[in-house]
Amino acid sequence: MKSNKYLLVSMLASCLPALSHAQSSTTEVSEEDNILVTAARTRLSLREAGSSVTVIDREQIDRLQARYVTDIIRSVPGFAVSQSGPVGGQTQIRVRGSESNHVLVLIDGVRANDPASSYDFRWEFLSTADIERIEIIRGPQSALWGSDAIAGVVNIITNRHTRGSGVRAYAEGGSFGTQNAGLQGSFGDDTWNISAGFERLDTDGTNVSRTGTEDDGSDLSTATLGVVAQPNSSVSFDFSLRAVDATTEFDPIDFFTTGLPIDGNRETESSQLFAGAGVSFVPTESSWSHRLSIGFSDTDNKNFADGVSAGSTAADRLTATYQATAALGKNQIALAAEHEATDFSQRGDTAFGDPNQDQDYSVSSVMAEFQGRPNDAFTWTLSGRFDDSSDFDSIVTGRLAGAWWTSDSTKLRASVGTGQKIPTFTERFGFFPDQFIGNPNLKPEQSTSYE
Repeated sequence: MKSNKYLLVSMLASCLPALSHAQSSTTEVSEEDNILVTAARTRLSLREAGSSVTVIDREQIDRLQARYVTDIIRSVPGFAVSQSGPVGGQTQIRVRGSESNHVLVLIDGVRANDPASSYDFRWEFLSTADIERIEIIRGPQSALWGSDAIAGVVNIITNRHTRGSGVRAYAEGGSFGTQNAGLQGSFGDDTWNISAGFERLDTDGTNVSRTGTEDDGSDLSTATLGVVAQPNSSVSFDFSLRAVDATTEFDPIDFFTTGLPIDGNRETESSQLFAGAGVSFVPTESSWSHRLSIGFSDTDNKNFADGVSAGSTAADRLTATYQATAALGKNQIALAAEHEATDFSQRGDTAFGDPNQDQDYSVSSVMAEFQGRPNDAFTWTLSGRFDDSSDFDSIVTGRLAGAWWTSDSTKLRASVGTGQKIPTFTERFGFFPDQFIGNPNLKPEQSTSYE
């Protein structure tokens, strides 16, 4: 039976919209259309970005009528999407030829790559229901965001900043027994707002093997909760919660004869919880602003073969960040300190060897960024980061980017940056009989990119 670990959270998030007595719903995103929150440690206009950037807003998502984010990202330059099996099957994204775990994914600022799945982001679990904006930054961004950002960053911004009150419900069906239904709502005023939603998306799927008749289906349930409050002009608070329960059926591979899928009863049950909270303080008579934020993720993946447990992996990660930002005339400086702690576990039964393990990893980081604006036509950014990890030598990464508008219609930009990616727990300690044994002596991957 599928785990109901987050059932209480799901019920809470789905019930909150009903508390709204409202009339028409209005949506106002705090990030203006031309402002980026990912290309630097502080807000940077799209005009000033020296990196290769793609922004997808809610209007584009609605126009495309896509149910999964990957259906939209397929059209992004430099992105390659690979999907195993039918809709809802394992999906990976590679940027400019990188590995699938070389792309850092943030959901409302919370790191969402799954340490229990080789630090891949589980794209098959991300629907478009509550997404307001997607910011995509290509190229190494480790100087800004640390490990995993070796090929780029995808920042998923949800509608937790919705203003006004209202409820939205939808239901639809399609071929292959596909059903999609959801309820979203928000209520509040100019000083506070609560938004919540629940969505269910499932399909009977299709049979990808060349033999047999069993279809491989999937189901996805997502509950969300967002809270923002600004009691005065100096202080603001925010909180976000995202809970996911999903089941994916798939066929095994005939490794010995054809190398192709064969009909079989294989299933993965997954649960994810992402939570983030932050407080921002902007003193009235100071050029400095301050922000303290905490991000948490908890993931669990259970595998079954013919209804019998075939092993599981789980991980939780806690990230705490403090950042101070100051305006120096037209220029800006940001200083930040961060600590991240991750725990990983694997369980399973084998005829020989022992896959059962508990591992942990932590890293403390400091970073600095300077944004220079010598004139209205030219902007440059210089970033640096120092990572001191519990398991590896210290790593320094950097990034330099510039954008110059030679005319109202012509922009020249350039960037150079370094990236790093720590080895995954599976790569270091994993154990799969007759297939794979980890190497605990692996070192972080590093790269340099010019654009």
